[in-house]
Amino acid sequence: MKLKFISLFCLLCPLILAPATAFGVTQQQFDTLVIEARKGGAKEQLQLGVYYFEGKILTQNYSQAVYWLTRAANLGEASAQYLLAQCYDKGLGTDKDQQRATALYRQAADNNHTQAQFWLAQHHQHQNEFNRAFDYYKKAALLGHKDSQYHLGQAYAKGKGTTKNAKDAHMWTLAAAELGHGLAQDALGYIYQYGLGVKRSEDLAFRWYQRAANQGVVNSQLQLGRFFELGWGTVKDLSSAFQWYHKAANLGDRQAQYYIALMYQNGEGVKPSNKKAAKWYFKAAEQGHLKAAKALVAMYQQGKGVKKDAALAQYWQQRIKAIAAQNTPE
Repeated sequence: MKLKFISLFCLLCPLILAPATAFGVTQQQFDTLVIEARKGGAKEQLQLGVYYFEGKILTQNYSQAVYWLTRAANLGEASAQYLLAQCYDKGLGTDKDQQRATALYRQAADNNHTQAQFWLAQHHQHQNEFNRAFDYYKKAALLGHKDSQYHLGQAYAKGKGTTKNAKDAHMWTLAAAELGHGLAQDALGYIYQYGLGVKRSEDLAFRWYQRAANQGVVNSQLQLGRFFELGWGTVKDLSSAFQWYHKAANLGDRQAQYYIALMYQNGEGVKPSNKKAAKWYFKAAEQGHLKAAKALVAMYQQGKGVKKDAALAQYWQQRIKAIAAQNTPE
């Protein structure tokens, strides 16, 4: 179905449209939206701007998005100010203008737009302006923005932009974690594991690492493997430890790769295999894991899991010196 409009509307501002009824917006609803927007309705102008920006209801047209978002932004619509800032920031439908974009982000932030506040916090953080970053994180965090709550917790934990405060770090990290923020859940596991601002609890550490691990947070997968291996906060289970190490190892975590190699070599939680152990030692060593590199040297010297090869053993001996010089902790 093609949308039809009064010719005067078309002359004033041509509309590039997709069949709106296919997306759950009736012809009558759309016509009303356009009429109200042209009368000066800020919310209708914003809605048209969003339609053009997203390209779901109408054919995507950033120039038209800028037109309608500008009108709505001038009437104080925070969401319009934020989207318009993105247009200027990325050069969508207009020339790139970082100064204009930042001004619009500030307008939206002043109108309590949490994404704009978060953008400004990140902007100031990248400029090493930690006090200003902290202020914007806190504004958004108080409005329930979980990314900002996590970063605010990190600011308190590290003393960036504010005084170090382990209790406040815990409070804000918990707030974000309860909203499902994976990195916050991982950080909360660490907080309970080491008792930072709270009573130390391996049980709670395990639970939060588990929630983060199930969301694909690599460090939590590694930690969960460690907790299962050592029986911290849960029953000791080498098979489960191996499974979680394997997940983290497949995502490139070198410590998990080293642990997987050890488990294959020792037959813990998995059928022993020097060949597979050598494979994982190699992966970890390639990423600069000192102990993995040393284990790999021994395997080449003894011919365990790999062909005995003095030249490769010597090569990894040299690599060990370079890795040790970098002083990378494991």
